[in-house]
Amino acid sequence: MHALKKWIALLSFLATPAVYAATQSEVEQKFDADQAVYDQRCEAARLVVLEPVRAKAFEECMSDHTITRTEEQCHNRAQAYDGQNTKYGLRFYDLPACREAFDHRSLNTRRNP
Repeated sequence: MHALKKWIALLSFLATPAVYAATQSEVEQKFDADQAVYDQRCEAARLVVLEPVRAKAFEECMSDHTITRTEEQCHNRAQAYDGQNTKYGLRFYDLPACREAFDHRSLNTRRNP
């Protein structure tokens, strides 16, 4: 009987990391799913802000008579603009939705250095 208890204790001990790993994996999957939602909200908010900037870029492209571009070229050029500024880098990541995404991501960074 004593030997049986030792085997049960040993098997329980050996199974614990697998249970922990499964739990960690579930936590990480939930975190990743939540992060994807935050990232989508951020990008949706950026698109709202970028739309007038892109419209202006399109108009400027079409009215620039120093170089000949088709409407399609100007449209593609304007749509490709993602808010990047040579002096400051990417713009519009300071929106509240983007701050939430950043804050959520930093939680994972603190948890898993």
